[in-house]
Amino acid sequence: MSFRFGTTFLFFLEVFTMKTKHFILSLLLAISTCACLALTSCAKDGIDGKDGINGKDGINGKDGINGKDGINGKDGVDGKDGKDALQIEKIEFDEDGLLVIVLSDGTKLDGVAIPKPEEHVHTFDKWTMFSSAPDISCEDRLYYHICTTCETLEWRIGNVTDHVIDGTAYLFDDWGHWQVCTNCEETVHYATHTLDNQNTCPICEQKNLPTFGLTYALNEDNASYTVTGLSLATETLIIPDTYESLPVTSIAENAFNSCGTIKKAIIPDSVKSIDVTAFNSCEMLESIVIGKGLATLGNLSPMFTGNTIFENCPKLSNISVDKDNAAYMSIDGNLYSKDGTCLIRYAQGKSNPTFEIPEHVTQIGSSAFFGCQSLASITIPETISIIGKKAFAASHFTNEHLNITVTFEGSDDWEAVKYSGSDPITICGNDLIDPQTATTYLVYRENGYYGGYTWTRIKK
Repeated sequence: MSFRFGTTFLFFLEVFTMKTKHFILSLLLAISTCACLALTSCAKDGIDGKDGINGKDGINGKDGINGKDGINGKDGVDGKDGKDALQIEKIEFDEDGLLVIVLSDGTKLDGVAIPKPEEHVHTFDKWTMFSSAPDISCEDRLYYHICTTCETLEWRIGNVTDHVIDGTAYLFDDWGHWQVCTNCEETVHYATHTLDNQNTCPICEQKNLPTFGLTYALNEDNASYTVTGLSLATETLIIPDTYESLPVTSIAENAFNSCGTIKKAIIPDSVKSIDVTAFNSCEMLESIVIGKGLATLGNLSPMFTGNTIFENCPKLSNISVDKDNAAYMSIDGNLYSKDGTCLIRYAQGKSNPTFEIPEHVTQIGSSAFFGCQSLASITIPETISIIGKKAFAASHFTNEHLNITVTFEGSDDWEAVKYSGSDPITICGNDLIDPQTATTYLVYRENGYYGGYTWTRIKK
């Protein structure tokens, strides 16, 4: 049935014109579709046909021509200028204490009551560092703290108290001590050393630190230095054992002559020689500590220095020598040769009015009691065989002897030679200090030079 309907459809299709053909084609296509649906709802399903072959793609049509641009419209008319805006002319408080705003046209806005802040005592928390950058000093940083009640914020610039120090330990060198801030790594609390009676800095607890301001000269051996002077005043003079990595081996002529502030001098083990005039006229010098290396004090042997050491040091009451020194020793603060047979220098600042020379002493060095104005009595034992020049002189500038009583144990005579080639002078020991004749023999003056005699005991 479906076959005959299709044949009839094609027969009528060829009879009509193309225009009618199209209309009928559309109409019949709709009718055919409905009929097929009706028939297929009654008939059994047939076998599916094979897929047809895909048709070729059609050819693209040509692009249409662009239309012409339209004509631009005319510019609109400018609008009128706007009016100037009102501005705030001033803000002020009226007689009632209200805040009033006055506009530029003279209009006053309604006054506003400003609430007063609640009065209280601020309770601030601790100061907090605003920046922790390590390259900024704590003294240059900003710090703030906040009131825990009203949250008021306050700022300030840092100061030295803001540095953070880890403990009380100090770094130090020969001249001073300091600490380092753990925040900014800046050196703080720098100070020069001060020494107590034990020669210890009470701040950094370092001992035997050298004095700042010493001057030096390189010795001819180019391997050691000599201390030549002091450029700054100090009470405690400490000579270092090295300077620029070379040993300090000597103290020069007049190095500390007339240094009126020195009260204590400490000589290290490295120093081997001290010029006889190095400490002359140190009027405040009270004590001197000599290391174990000193071999020459003055310009002669330990027995006789030739000149006066520690001359015009009226307060010098203690001369201390290291027990391992091979040339000198100290007994009761006085200076002796190592074997104790020569009294080299009595500490002229001692306050004792009397002094008995120990019996192990056989020689009194030249100028041993020079300038010892506090002494009133000296006892010379029979063991003494030599008394050096000017041993009891009071001054270089007079021919007076000390106003003391000298007691000679024994009755031996004494002999002295004024100068080479002269006849010796022989006199009884107890007459050496006779007020009528002693000045001739104890202190000899000739052609403006104050010399003296070296006296030798003549055993009877």
